Amino acid sequence: MGHRRLSIIDLAQGQQPMTDSSGNWIVFNGEIYNFLELRTELIGLGQALYTHSDTEVILAAYREWGAESLKRFNGMFAFALWDEAAQRLFIARDRVGKKPFYYALDPDFMVYGSEIKSLMTVPELAKGAEVDLESLYDYLSVGYILEPKSILKNLKKLPAAHFGFYDPKTGTLDIKPYWDLKDQYQKAHWHKTTAQLQEELLALFEDSVKIRLRADVPLGGFLSGGLDSSSVFIMMDRLGIRQKTAFCIGFEQSSFDESLFAAQVAQKVGAQITYGLYQEPGRAQMAKLVWQMDEPFADNSSLPSLQLTGLARKGVTVALSGDGADELLAGYPTYQADRYYQAYAQVPGALQGLFKKAAGLLKPSYQKLSFDYKLKKFLGAGGLSAPMAHYHWRSLFEPQDLSQLLRPEVQAQIWDYRTQDRFQDYYNQVGHWDQLDQHLYVDMRTWLVDDILFKVDRMSMANSLEVRSPFMDYRFIEFCFNLPPHQKQQGKNQKRLLRSSMAPYLPESAVTRPKKGFSTPKLEQGSLKPVESEFFQSHFALDPAQEDVTYKAYNLTILNIWLTMFERFKKTGKWEPVEIPN
Repeated sequence: MGHRRLSIIDLAQGQQPMTDSSGNWIVFNGEIYNFLELRTELIGLGQALYTHSDTEVILAAYREWGAESLKRFNGMFAFALWDEAAQRLFIARDRVGKKPFYYALDPDFMVYGSEIKSLMTVPELAKGAEVDLESLYDYLSVGYILEPKSILKNLKKLPAAHFGFYDPKTGTLDIKPYWDLKDQYQKAHWHKTTAQLQEELLALFEDSVKIRLRADVPLGGFLSGGLDSSSVFIMMDRLGIRQKTAFCIGFEQSSFDESLFAAQVAQKVGAQITYGLYQEPGRAQMAKLVWQMDEPFADNSSLPSLQLTGLARKGVTVALSGDGADELLAGYPTYQADRYYQAYAQVPGALQGLFKKAAGLLKPSYQKLSFDYKLKKFLGAGGLSAPMAHYHWRSLFEPQDLSQLLRPEVQAQIWDYRTQDRFQDYYNQVGHWDQLDQHLYVDMRTWLVDDILFKVDRMSMANSLEVRSPFMDYRFIEFCFNLPPHQKQQGKNQKRLLRSSMAPYLPESAVTRPKKGFSTPKLEQGSLKPVESEFFQSHFALDPAQEDVTYKAYNLTILNIWLTMFERFKKTGKWEPVEIPN
């Protein structure tokens, strides 16, 4: 066991690996936000605790409750705990997958860690490392890799909300879930009035923010001026936090910039705000970004996220964010598209074809989520089922694109694999739910864990900053999954209950302004062709005059850098950043 610590709680006594009187050992990444309450309860049950570290609370909770202790933890975590009495390894990951857990299982050993680059120092793993073609297909299709796979065949991810026991005597790893999002869908709040739900939401969210303010180091938050991040600062203000430190990244291009709105909220809550201006990265910065991600990852909001966390780290060690509210309460434009699609699906197919052809004549404007981009995406879903239309809104390379991009021999090896089938499997699990709730469930199982939370963790840890997300409190998640659909989306009103609950406390702009998101302008050095390799056909190229290639070009840019880095690693044994030409 080894550990590199970012000290947040009990700076003097929280060193790891940590042991206890039973001879158990633990390495732990994350925070248990309710550790004070658990510590008091455990002492009352006769457990001896000697530090004020949440790491020691995990050890004591395991002694008292075993694997059932996971259900009591409110936090973000990935840990491995050696059970000396049972002579086995206990591993676990938090409910929504905020913290990473990679592992490799061999007949003779198990290796685990937070990053691929650390595991690739194990000679046996490095020697057998090769690209997983299904993961490559995922990446090209949606821009990220679906758990439990990783980009490498011999490495897996422990899924969110799962734990496992590894027995070194038999070489077996038994993995099970300890929390299932499907079980939270009980319609418990469908009969309640809006006033009742507003009261419950405010109380629950306030407590979620409160327990995430626990730290022995400076703390602040990200502020865009939108509903989600502004709600976090409203709660900090309600809790009486006098020194509120906010951080915001602005853009020169007006369709991307939100700094003026952030200033309005900061003034409202009395926060001191620090601004940074987004700088387009050069080749060296892009190489470092891909190295920090470990895997190909095509969400271009990683770039401003990295700069934002770097800005924040100059002033604080912990930052609160508004991540997760859109997935819980239907905040994305894609959920509006789903609603419109219900009517559009009734249009005759021949007419849909004409609309699609006409939209193809529009030249790309390269504005942020421009009308022409959204229209082409929407009409491109014609003829699909509601679940597959929702998948289409966020897809990048379609199957017909991939048939032109991937070499025939690569396609032959994964001829029966399609990323959309993984999404359809999740839809099938909840096919009896309301349609909106189905989309939210699938996005929580895919987009949230493998894109949003992946990005937040990698980009914050790259700058030694801990980011805490109050909307990802499991109690708040369960509350939202029991809301009736109209409290999430009604007409054009998205995140309806959150919006109405926060309206009395926020500037009007934060409540009524449409969601902008946090993506970047067109990357000037984006790749239009894949790098020469065993995977791709040489004739494939994007045409920026015919379609907005921003997201596809970024996808290829990241992949080209990663494949170059990986090929260098295979030759030299060094996992290092590698620059490639424009």
